[in-house]
Amino acid sequence: MKILILSVAIALAGCSQFMERSDSTERPDPPTQASFVALRAELQAALAEGSRSRLEHLLDPSFVFVHSTGKLEVRSAFVDRMVAASAAKKVPEIEFLKNDFRLYGNTLVWITQSRRRGTSIEFLGTDVLVKRSDGWKWVSVQSARIEH
Repeated sequence: MKILILSVAIALAGCSQFMERSDSTERPDPPTQASFVALRAELQAALAEGSRSRLEHLLDPSFVFVHSTGKLEVRSAFVDRMVAASAAKKVPEIEFLKNDFRLYGNTLVWITQSRRRGTSIEFLGTDVLVKRSDGWKWVSVQSARIEH
């Protein structure tokens, strides 16, 4: 619950100051940023393929998804929904437009601006990842729809 509260608070702060940062935030170097983008691509592929095992590997057991509607979804429900969506060929393709990486030791706060491919629907997202013994894991994702 503490991680959820932290991610929502950071998302609210990030909405008003996207891409601004304080001096106390460590910015990952370009190769590290590229590794996070590659990890995101791995997650997107697992979502598109409906790979339960890959999703469960990438998402921490404590993972929560906070929808732009405010609905909270725990890892098991999220994985079940995405596996079913993949089987029905209904996983939306997401294009990431901007990335803002904020590294706090073994915690990454990743603010993104994205668009659902083929639409004008855009989102501001805040992903929180933690470094575990077996690599970086998503612990929460929160999205807010951008109204134009």
